[in-house]
Amino acid sequence: GLQQFFASGHLYAGPGFKDYAAFLNRMNQQWAFFAGTRGATQTALFCSDRLFYKIPVGEDARSCLQNEYRQHRQWQGFPFRHLRIARAYFSGDVLVQQDIAANGKRADQLTALHWNVLQELASLDASNLVIEVHPAWKRADAQLQFLRDNPHPHIPAGIIEKLSLLKKSIHPCTVVPASFGHGDFTPWNMFVQEQQIALVDWEMASAGTPLFFDALHFVYQQATLVDRVSPAELTTRIHSLFESTAAKTMQAASGASPVMQHKLYLLFTACSSLVQYATRTDWRVQNHWSVAAWNAQLTNLLAAEQQLTQRQLLVSDLFDYLQPHKYAVVK
Repeated sequence: GLQQFFASGHLYAGPGFKDYAAFLNRMNQQWAFFAGTRGATQTALFCSDRLFYKIPVGEDARSCLQNEYRQHRQWQGFPFRHLRIARAYFSGDVLVQQDIAANGKRADQLTALHWNVLQELASLDASNLVIEVHPAWKRADAQLQFLRDNPHPHIPAGIIEKLSLLKKSIHPCTVVPASFGHGDFTPWNMFVQEQQIALVDWEMASAGTPLFFDALHFVYQQATLVDRVSPAELTTRIHSLFESTAAKTMQAASGASPVMQHKLYLLFTACSSLVQYATRTDWRVQNHWSVAAWNAQLTNLLAAEQQLTQRQLLVSDLFDYLQPHKYAVVK
């Protein structure tokens, strides 16, 4: 009965939306509407007749959709063997995309086909990147300072200091293999179709992405947001990722260091996401899951390199755990 809220047909009427008449017509057919996840990059989604209408809510979302459209245009004619990209065009502020998910299935773990896609992406813009020139590296200090200056009750103080220590453990002149990256390579953004993967949501795609960023993102997102595994199991999955045959082949060809790739993924992802989280008035439970996963893996990395003693890490993690609770201590 929810269609009564859209009975007038005026779901969206933005300036320059040339497809508005066709859009209204599709509302008389089978359709679905998703208002989008709240935040700076919130994008509403309308789906009908094998088309997706992606409607930006705010300037940041509009910029993301413009980047997605650039990726569609740039790679649409590229002769991929294992990767499929939708056709897309802008109508006003609305990005209209072909639905390429038909007959596809989602996979909850990296398969040989996923690695084939990752290798194809890696071949698009392979380079050796000096860390200090990466935009995310340049933003990290300001992001960490923002988090210190704007403490949030749900963001543990310890994770901010761990991220600072992690950044200090990386020499700015370190050279790492990088490539073109999707940026949001998750199980729910792809559909396996025989010998191809239909990959959607290219808003975060960019060149100069650390080589294993997408693979790590897949593992983290599935383990943290879907499977809800323990920190120890997540550590095992990350180790298994780098021990796979495909990953070893990519490491041998590029000279990539698994530890350095993991460090950069954590630094760039956690700093960026925590700033977004800190500006939200409503926290979702998934935010807590992600913060806990990053925090535990930071502890592992810092302990392995003895950046902090076991006692310091224990005290930091204990007080981070206690922070949201009312507690008393008897000494």
